[in-house]
Amino acid sequence: MKTTLNSLIDDITIWHYNRNLIKGSTDKDQFHKLVQECAELSDSMCKGKDIRDDIGDILVVLINIAERNGLTLKECAQVAYDDIKHRKGRMVDGVFVKEADWPTESRIDAIGQNGNDGLHYDKVSQTGVYD
Repeated sequence: MKTTLNSLIDDITIWHYNRNLIKGSTDKDQFHKLVQECAELSDSMCKGKDIRDDIGDILVVLINIAERNGLTLKECAQVAYDDIKHRKGRMVDGVFVKEADWPTESRIDAIGQNGNDGLHYDKVSQTGVYD
């Protein structure tokens, strides 16, 4: 029998309730746990280790935080997607930078394409899709 994402989320939510991690914890406590799990993911990535358990642990904590606040992962993901779906930007040193956060063109002109500000500006297409 294949397990669906929804049934896994239900099982994890029940697991939280059975261990009093919803009413017996706080958002602050769970946020600290989330940061700890993110650090473990970072460590595994840097060491080239399998990251599936780390990502799963992060999801477990996010499910807890969502449940504590009467939210679902689906609605949180939808809100995030609605926020980013039309976003334009470019890659700067491997990080997507929103168009609204770009330095002004006069600043880029003043420092040059890869100027002395320590940033590397990759090309941006007319559609805002980065290459």
